[in-house]
Amino acid sequence: MQRLFLVNSNEDIVKSYDDLLMDLNQPTLYLRPLKDVNGLYDLYLHIIISLLHNQDLSFYGDGAQTEIKFTNNLKLQSIDDCLEIIKTNNGWLLELATSGTTGVPKKVQHTLQTLTRNIKVSASKEQDVWGLAYNPQHMAGLQVFFQALFNKNTIVNLFGLSKNAIEENIEKYQITHLSATPTFYKLLLPASKTFDQVQQVTFGGEKYNATLELHLKATFPNAKFTNVYASTEAGALFAAKGDVFSIKESLQQLIKIVDNEIFLHQSLFSNSADLKIEDGWYATGDMVSITSDQPLSFQFVSRKNEMINIGGSKVNPNEVEELLMQLDGIVDAKVFGKPNSLMGTILCADVVGDNLTDKDIKLYLKNHLPEYMVPRIIKFVSEIALTSTGKKSRTN
Repeated sequence: MQRLFLVNSNEDIVKSYDDLLMDLNQPTLYLRPLKDVNGLYDLYLHIIISLLHNQDLSFYGDGAQTEIKFTNNLKLQSIDDCLEIIKTNNGWLLELATSGTTGVPKKVQHTLQTLTRNIKVSASKEQDVWGLAYNPQHMAGLQVFFQALFNKNTIVNLFGLSKNAIEENIEKYQITHLSATPTFYKLLLPASKTFDQVQQVTFGGEKYNATLELHLKATFPNAKFTNVYASTEAGALFAAKGDVFSIKESLQQLIKIVDNEIFLHQSLFSNSADLKIEDGWYATGDMVSITSDQPLSFQFVSRKNEMINIGGSKVNPNEVEELLMQLDGIVDAKVFGKPNSLMGTILCADVVGDNLTDKDIKLYLKNHLPEYMVPRIIKFVSEIALTSTGKKSRTN
């Protein structure tokens, strides 16, 4: 039986590793600008070919504008041959964009080393089946791709699918590993069935939600749950069970916290002109609460530019959203600031839910929060707008 490489029900495509090897061994190979690449398999094929032949790639339209054609003399005998060549590549660069959750995305460059910093390869992982729940063109999606490729695993594309289609794919292809934003996992609840074969559920990209994990444990009863902190600029850096992170010894000289903001040392990055680095350090904009000094540990609070100034008081929208999600009848919520000619900024909320009124919600919030943290305007919507990375958009 052929080992599957990619299942993409969006395009009705199933590709095996034998198919991949055959395409990599074509006597003539082509690399088009990534903006012209058609489909997920073609994207992965381009990335692998570019690594094998040391050709840089960019997801931006202002990257290479012409098709590159060259003679292929590699004659790979197996996917293992392919992986051995890839892993020795030290000069390749891939240019991609930050998430742009609260503004204009920045261009960042990654080497193979920054993209695969925390990837684990072992014989025990050979039977893993990965559900791709992130945008495949962004950092987290690329890390899932490399984790699966280096272990010769199957990738099943779940990004952009409906709840029913996601459940069908998890069951049909016996997905064992899921890595996604909390927003993606919320889409699955309430689940119509349990998935005993899922071994790993990983949170990333947004603030961890303990209540959500509690609900997911009923859906994935045999899974280990992990919370990952990753920077689009530097890749995955550390993981935790729950919401308290600690910095492993190898990174302690490369990460610091100043005024509750995480700073990363420039050695963690490739050269990226859009990144503002001062005195060797990059301010991530990620705000944390320190839980211990020795050893240093912390909880993620919010993005710095997500904090909303209401009458001189700072409101963390994640905190209000988490409380809203604990109210029966609310499926999802987004809290944001809206300019107001009299007040400067007023707090608003979009809510997905049934059998509730805005008065019900405000009364509930007033029993748990100070007045300035209670949204003045609550609007019921059918869905919450997401960015291209699958996160909640904070712009309105």
